Amino acid sequence: MKKQWNRNSNRNVGNKQFSGQFLEINPDAKFLDGEQVEGIHLVTDFDFVRQLQVRFGQCANGPTDFFPAMWPVNLSTGNISSLESEPHVVTPKPYGTRYLLYVNPSGEMFLENMTQHIFRIDDDHAIQMISSDGQSITDVILDGVVTRVSEKHPDAGRLTFVIMDATLCRGVGLTHMGISQRIAFVKDAIVTPRLEALKNGTIKSDGEAFNLDIVDCKESYEAEKFLSEEFRDVLFKYPLLSILFIPRDKRYTCGTCYDVFQWKEND
Repeated sequence: MKKQWNRNSNRNVGNKQFSGQFLEINPDAKFLDGEQVEGIHLVTDFDFVRQLQVRFGQCANGPTDFFPAMWPVNLSTGNISSLESEPHVVTPKPYGTRYLLYVNPSGEMFLENMTQHIFRIDDDHAIQMISSDGQSITDVILDGVVTRVSEKHPDAGRLTFVIMDATLCRGVGLTHMGISQRIAFVKDAIVTPRLEALKNGTIKSDGEAFNLDIVDCKESYEAEKFLSEEFRDVLFKYPLLSILFIPRDKRYTCGTCYDVFQWKEND
């Protein structure tokens, strides 16, 4: 019999209590619709899933009973003037499925999707993250999009987790930082050392469930660079969904953010 989560009940995780709206695990939930990704499996232990949901929410200073992430509003003629009220930075967002990627203190890797289902990455398919001094990186929560490399690129079709943001990196909470600082922190701590290690052969990507990449941040006046044909077809390796405009000093804030804007070409 499946365990259910009643919003009127309380359960303990260690010394913490929580209540929420996640009622049950759908045994048919897939990491990606229509395909099976080798090395990634649904977690079916309900109590353990709730522990991870609480961890995700607490690290984002957000809810534990709802996917704890920032959500933009669409940029329109009615709110475009707000871009002039404070400095914004822009980042490209690829098509794909949004996930939170968690590396726990033991190095185990989990992903939470928007329905709060949790998936485990098998150890032999884990994404290797090492520091510049060769130490394994743990205690990380990355906010990103799982997508595939576009055609016309050497690694076309390769599954990739594109980091869009983060709330935790090497045990350091990032929610108080601005978006550029958060991206720079993760790039320096994880992405750059990983690329160097792959380049010099210290680690190999063979067997990894997916690759890891990160977006760039630019000042809002540089937004046109993300809209050029060269960027979409050559520089950006992924199918482009939209451009995000985020206040430069915006803390990581869960829920709908009316000062964070998303622009799509056909809007």
